[in-house]
Amino acid sequence: MLDSPTMPVHPHLVRLQQRLALGEHVRLLGLGDSLTAGWEVSRGFFDRFADGLAARFPRAALVPVQAGVPGDTAEGGLGRVGRLLAPAPDLAVVQFGLNDAYTGVGVAAFAGCLEGIGARLLGAGSAVVLATSCPLPDPEGNRWIRPYYDAVRRAGEALGCAVAELDRRWTARAGSRPGRALWGWDGVHPTDDGHALLAEGLLALLDDGPA
Repeated sequence: MLDSPTMPVHPHLVRLQQRLALGEHVRLLGLGDSLTAGWEVSRGFFDRFADGLAARFPRAALVPVQAGVPGDTAEGGLGRVGRLLAPAPDLAVVQFGLNDAYTGVGVAAFAGCLEGIGARLLGAGSAVVLATSCPLPDPEGNRWIRPYYDAVRRAGEALGCAVAELDRRWTARAGSRPGRALWGWDGVHPTDDGHALLAEGLLALLDDGPA
């Protein structure tokens, strides 16, 4: 939350920052669902995140790998991650949750798959960011999705990796965008403005403060 005490950059990301600043070759992976893929927008949050890194670290040689699949669940991501480890990414952003909730996957099963993905990536030497997805525009929808986002946070703690609490940042920042539509026609997928908000949350992980 924005009113949380200032916190240092996650240790897994400190080395990444150093490599970016030195202009090294850095491979980025975005593993997730339609939000990661940027469904029905000009540019999704993962690609905007890569753009932001390129602007901050112009000497770095960034290679973004877009592995967002619309409709995918954490189980699907677990099944795909092995094919994305040759070579292993230097940083992997993992975003799932909405489809698991919509298709009735239990929270425990979702968390287990998410931890499995994180463990595979960490074992390959990748820095990992587990990201929650956007909130939903109605209170009932948010009550329904909250257990899945809480599971993302717990998985990050269990794995010892960074967590981008994009749902909380969205809620805190949305008021700074008056008149801008943040959700698309279906009330689930973000607009370009919504994706920009999500990308800001990821970039904030590299600042001296909470995301």
